[in-house]
Amino acid sequence: MDSWDWTWLRMARKFALERSKDPSTKVGAVVAKNKQCLGIGYNGFPPGLADLPQRLNNRAYKHAHTIHAEDNALWWAGRENTPGATIYIWPYPPCLNPCGLHIVRAGIIRVVCLTIPKDPVWQTVMRKARVMFQERRITVEEVTLTEGEHLDA
Repeated sequence: MDSWDWTWLRMARKFALERSKDPSTKVGAVVAKNKQCLGIGYNGFPPGLADLPQRLNNRAYKHAHTIHAEDNALWWAGRENTPGATIYIWPYPPCLNPCGLHIVRAGIIRVVCLTIPKDPVWQTVMRKARVMFQERRITVEEVTLTEGEHLDA
């Protein structure tokens, strides 16, 4: 990965940690092409839906009403700009639905994310997106941070 990749991944991390209101899962995404940021997103409720603690702490409600970071970043980037772009995601690789499907539809050619967590549920969900990406020839670059390593530098 080059220095721009690290810049975009750090930006995705920054938006995840600083903007997501989700108390348990903070995700950020950046869409970039030709050293230009096209879109930024983080997971959260749609505009106008209040980030109330009783909603954020109710898993079923939260899952039913949350827009994923990838989807927000792609939406802000605009579909006319995304073909040939890269999406950077912190900290989880994209799920199949809706993220993986939207990544394919947007014409993204490269996904940069952290390595899939070892948890079997994450492995199953995210491997399905990988199969689709492979068929569409979308490159997936996984970043493995060693213990104690940070993106702050």
